[in-house]
Amino acid sequence: KMVVPTLGSLVGGICSGISVPASGLLGPRSVRKGDGRRRWAMAENCIPGPLPATTTLLYAYLAAHYRVRIGDGRWLALVVGQPAPARLARAFPTGSMPLLTLITASNPQSQVQPAAANRAADAALRADLDALGQPVLRATATDADGDWKEPGWLVAGLDTATCDALARRYGQAGLLHWHAGEPVRLRMYRMRPATGHAHPGARWVDWTEGAAP
Repeated sequence: KMVVPTLGSLVGGICSGISVPASGLLGPRSVRKGDGRRRWAMAENCIPGPLPATTTLLYAYLAAHYRVRIGDGRWLALVVGQPAPARLARAFPTGSMPLLTLITASNPQSQVQPAAANRAADAALRADLDALGQPVLRATATDADGDWKEPGWLVAGLDTATCDALARRYGQAGLLHWHAGEPVRLRMYRMRPATGHAHPGARWVDWTEGAAP
């Protein structure tokens, strides 16, 4: 996440003079399916929708498909609870990846935003990462059905405090953050819910906000 408040200004979606946040790994099926067209129309007109429940987001993030593009143009899959492919280590400079982070700046808190707002947020995030001097690779987060896709960045060597600050700066509900060579972990920025721990992937989830009452 981000330990430095000077990484750059948070670029949210700005429409008709109303500033809306601009980031979130992906949305739950209820956002994408039944009322998907209405949600996109609301986003284009800057009408906020309800925030998805934390447990719904947790299950969506655990089921999502994450990919990173390496230097030869190939895409490598990342799976929560499994180590990253060995080829990923060769895509970064030697010694640069004790920690790896996959972060996006689209659709904050899984609230659909206009495409222009998401592009601006992605560019602002990349500028912040460049300012930190950490090596990055293009990444994507896609829902299990392939209907919801968000661009992001895989960053090598980003410490946890900086990672957390970046996540909060860009309104993230969750991202991937793990030690190289170990299973990929999901990091959530909401109160830990009382339910959802029966999911087999729950052991690979880190909560930053403690437990809900």
